[in-house]
Amino acid sequence: MMPTVTFDPTNRLIQVTVMVSDDLTTALTVLVDTGAGRTGFRRSTLIGLGIDVDASEQTIRLNTASESLTVPVVNLPILR
Repeated sequence: MMPTVTFDPTNRLIQVTVMVSDDLTTALTVLVDTGAGRTGFRRSTLIGLGIDVDASEQTIRLNTASESLTVPVVNLPILR
């Protein structure tokens, strides 16, 4: 069963709290981009979750309004 997210249609942001980890001890508040194929997290957040960002063997090119970056691709073990 897919979770249901309620939101205020007059607000332009959809913000949810997700649990990351097997033992459900880490909660993150994230913004949902309904059209995104990937989600970005700060390097410091991933490191805090115990993810070795530098061990990633895959990178992608990320274009922002002000610059273009090469960033590692990692998979979160669980996102609920």
